[in-house]
Amino acid sequence: MKFLYVENYLIIPREKKREFLVLLGSFQDFRVTNQKIVLNDNSLILEFEENSDIEIAKKAIENFFVDEKSISIKLVKQILQDVNKVILTFEDNVQKKVKL
Repeated sequence: MKFLYVENYLIIPREKKREFLVLLGSFQDFRVTNQKIVLNDNSLILEFEENSDIEIAKKAIENFFVDEKSISIKLVKQILQDVNKVILTFEDNVQKKVKL
């Protein structure tokens, strides 16, 4: 599985979220198969098909949010889920624990 983490996604306006979802559906190089809102972190985790080009997806999302300074996009290397938390390991081996 391939995942991208969109930090502070929930703080953007509803219209911008709608435009973002339309953007995601317009690419043939990648396809989102699942998305999870992390309320305690105001973030979004996107899951992509295995044959998706995750680098193109990351660049497209970064370009879309270029004017949103509070938004950051990170490639998730590993997700470990427990009953009450998720541990995300990013491509730079930095870990983040998020309570569910």
